[in-house]
This record gives sequence, structure tokens and C-alpha cells, in this order.
Amino acid sequence: HSGWVRCCAYSPDGRLVASAGNDQRVRLRDTQTGLAQHTFDDFDEYVYRVVFSGTSAGLIAASSSRKIVIWDRQELSAEHENEQYGDLVKCVRFSPGSGGLLAWTKGKEITLWDVPNGEVRHRLRGHASGIGGLAFSPDSTLLASASDDWTVRIWDVRTGELLNTLSNHGSYVVSVSFSPGGELLASASYDTTIRIWELSSLLQRDSGENPHKREQVLEGHSDAVSSVSFSPQGQHVISSSHDSTVRIWDITNTKQGSAEVRPGKRHTQPIRFLAFSPDGKIIASASGDGLTCLWDGDTGAYQRSLEGPGCAVTTLFFPIDSKLKILVSAYTTSTICVWKTDSGQLMRLSGHNDWVRGAAISPDGRLVASASDDRTVRVWDISDFTARVFQSHEDYVYCVAFSPDGRYLASGGDDYDIFIWDLAQGDKDDKSKPDKTLREDKLCQYVRAIVFVPDGEHVVSSSYLSTVNI
Repeated sequence: HSGWVRCCAYSPDGRLVASAGNDQRVRLRDTQTGLAQHTFDDFDEYVYRVVFSGTSAGLIAASSSRKIVIWDRQELSAEHENEQYGDLVKCVRFSPGSGGLLAWTKGKEITLWDVPNGEVRHRLRGHASGIGGLAFSPDSTLLASASDDWTVRIWDVRTGELLNTLSNHGSYVVSVSFSPGGELLASASYDTTIRIWELSSLLQRDSGENPHKREQVLEGHSDAVSSVSFSPQGQHVISSSHDSTVRIWDITNTKQGSAEVRPGKRHTQPIRFLAFSPDGKIIASASGDGLTCLWDGDTGAYQRSLEGPGCAVTTLFFPIDSKLKILVSAYTTSTICVWKTDSGQLMRLSGHNDWVRGAAISPDGRLVASASDDRTVRVWDISDFTARVFQSHEDYVYCVAFSPDGRYLASGGDDYDIFIWDLAQGDKDDKSKPDKTLREDKLCQYVRAIVFVPDGEHVVSSSYLSTVNI
């Protein structure tokens, strides 16, 4: 992308990711290789939302402020375009499964679009203000909407009938989510609360029961709640807020409208780095103040916080082998931290005298390499904390990478050179010159990233001028 990326989404089978933004394009990439698969350029303005349909073959829909385009993922061609005028399109949702419905909001109105037939099934009216949140029930029979009029409304998808209006929030309602089994509905509001509603009571309008009696209120955020979602198992709800926190609520332990949140320091500044462990069981996030948080990759539940030297993180990554159970982070204070993810134990690697820009860990997990503004590369043996110092770069060093067999290390930075260091030679001695230098005089570009090709015989580098060299 050549501008802001405003949205992204995974395909249901996890094989593709779609992204869109200010360059007016929707791009598809393979999640395993990162390679571009297709680019859709049907827009002439910013693209704000992109979604996949619930089937793995399925469709892709994206919207700008006044236009929605639906593509067939197999044919890679536009099946439908719908121009909208007046109020902005704020939310777009596919129905689950193969029902073929697309819902979107425009001002106070919801449009239900029958994708296979290319026709409007219903236009749902009743909200008094703009609608910012939509959710289909898992069986696609119900649609919930969240509005700035402080209400949640539940609609019958087949008939378009309004089934219930929930009006207990005290400010804008911006997000709704059904539980995986369809028994519960969650709503998030600028009144700082999340509310959990039992659908059985909401839909029995003739029973005489007040639906609010079977409602849970989750309180804990100190500012507006911006989104809410159920975990795949339905036992937890995750919420995000303008108070700079993400909270995981165990709704099975709620009593009298309160929920238990696991203790621990959370992010209070913007999150700059995210990393998945290779097995997907842990997500690591790092914020501008140097705090790193670990989250359960399946449920999103908070696990623990890792407090570094109190300055900005410059890189964050897991080793390839998930059995190592470590996380590596580097900081602007010239420090590298190696954390044990199961205990939070810290191994601190110090020796650089300027920012550490990049780091890498060997395939066997024994060595950590670092690149620094002090123009050196250091290779640390984390079993005994000894380090080798490689000196030959004439400017800042930004990146390092190990070869697949762990024998070679590549480094690059602002002196335009890529150095190859043979780690098998010299045992644990320092090095004053590389074993090989890669340079293309015609390019003369700052090197910002390096990776070895799996064959171990080629290196791919990228520069700050958006070029990639092999």
C-alpha cells in the first residue's frame, strides 16, 4: 500500500488476508508466504472496510464512504457494485455460512442485500441516529444493530420485523456481538459498560417478563468502550476502550452484573509491535513505554506483563521453534531482553552503547544477534551470556538474520552494504571484517530488512526506497 491501511480481514480458512486503505485499493495476500495474490482497484476514494463471507470459497466485500463492491474470490471480478449517496456507509457485515446476505448501514437505515440475486431484501428503519455496529446471529436468523440513539435493536432477517429494542445504555452504542451458540448478545457503549443479554428473554415479548432482569452489566473501563466480541468458546468476552486497555471478561464467573478481570499492568500507550508465537498459542504486544503484554492466542485472555527498561521497543519476535518458550525484544536504551514466556524470567543482554535497531535468534535458539546504531553487530550465546562483536559497518546497522542452518549471519544498514558473517569460523572470537560483502553500487540504498531464502544460498533485502533485492 502507498498510504494509510485502514482495515484488514482474514479469510475464513486463514489462507488469505485482505487489506485496504487510502491508496483506494483492496489487496489480497497469502498468509503463509506474504506474497500478493490480487489487487482490486474499483474505488476512486479511500476504502474503509473489507470483509469476507462466511464460506471459504466465498466473496469479498469492501466499502468506501459511499460505495460498496462485492467480488467473487474465485473469479476475482466484481459481482456487484452499489453506489450510496447522502450519509456515509459505516458498517458492512456478511451473514454466516452460505446464506448470501450482506448488511450495511447508511445513516439511520440498514440495507439487507441478497448477494446471489443482486437485490435488496429489506431496508430496516427505526433507529433515530446513525448506526455503527451490526452482527448476525450464528444461524443468520437475527440481526442486531447498535446506534448513536443509545439503543440496540434486534431484527428478524427473514421478515425484516423489529423484534425488540434494548434501551438501557446511557450513551452511544457502537458494537454488538452474538455468542457462538447464539444464546447471548453483547453490546458496548460510550457509557463505559458492556451489557450481556439473554436472547431467550428478549424474544419472548408476550411473557410479561422484563428483559433487563436477565441482563449482566460489565463495569471496569474508565472511558468509552469501542468494541466487544465473544471468544470462540463463548466463555469470555473481549472489549477495547478509549482508556487504552483491552479487557478479557470471564462471564461464567459474573455475579450481580460484575465480571472478574485478571490482574496485571496493561498498556497505557499506543501499541507499536505485535508478534505471534509459532504455534499461535501466545500473542505478544509492545507499547511505546516499553511494556510488553502476553495474551492467550486462542481466547485472547491476558497472561502476564513483561516490564523492560522503560523505553521504546524497536523489535519484538519469537524464535521459530515454539518449544523454546522465549520472546526477544530490543530497546532504544541499547538493551536486548530475552524473556521466558512461561515464567516471565528475564535475561538482559547489555553491551551496545546506542540504540538497538534489530535482533534475531538462531534456529536452535542458542544465539541472539543484535544490530545497533553504534555500528556494531553482536552475537550473544544466551547459555553463558558471552558475546562476539563484529565491526566493519560504517553507519547505523538496522537488521540481522540467521541462515536456516544457523551457520551464517547477515547484517545491513545505512552504509548500503550487506555483510555475511561465517559463525563457524573463529569460534567465539570477535571479527573486524565480514567473510563476504554484498553490494550493488547502482542502488546505494539504506538496508532496512534482510531474510535468508530457505535454500540458504540467497538473501532478500528491502530498502527505505521500497525496493526489494535478491
